[in-house]
Amino acid sequence: MIHLTTTIFSMYGIDVYGYVDGYPEKSEFIKKFCNHWEDDKIKYLMKRIKYFEGGRIGEVGWGLTINPLNKRKNLRNMTKEETTGIRRYAFKHNIFKKFLYEVEMEDVLLPKDMIPSDVVPHRLEGDILFSKPCGLAPHKIGDKNLAGRIGKLCTRYGFSELDEYGWQFAQYVQRDGKLKLEPI
Repeated sequence: MIHLTTTIFSMYGIDVYGYVDGYPEKSEFIKKFCNHWEDDKIKYLMKRIKYFEGGRIGEVGWGLTINPLNKRKNLRNMTKEETTGIRRYAFKHNIFKKFLYEVEMEDVLLPKDMIPSDVVPHRLEGDILFSKPCGLAPHKIGDKNLAGRIGKLCTRYGFSELDEYGWQFAQYVQRDGKLKLEPI
């Protein structure tokens, strides 16, 4: 697994970051869950990620962290205005769409000569993304209504509707000479 993270924007002394946990082989991704779930759930996941077609998969998401220059002690004391402001800014400016389509994270994090040879620093047709949205308000993680609203917004970027487990899936496909995310 390759873990890549980058700060997307900062507001109120809080950094909003995006991450990708990249798995060059789908078997590595499935192994992450094998000890935790029953067989039916693993079979369902294998079907959704097109396991037998081979290829890469990335678990994507975004979260919040305290900017090191800020005196804030933790994120649990965020006000409703702060969480709403961050959410509105992110979606008004299509921040997450830019993260999914434009930011080459390896280029942000590593000079080209330091990228390991097994890392392909570009999205490829057929790459699959997996996400489990939980919202931007840390004190409300697990709030199904908030996760549902965030999940609904993610469908605008090419992800599937939330499934029974709260997961979403998308795959990069070529359309009009460009890579686009489509729900799977």
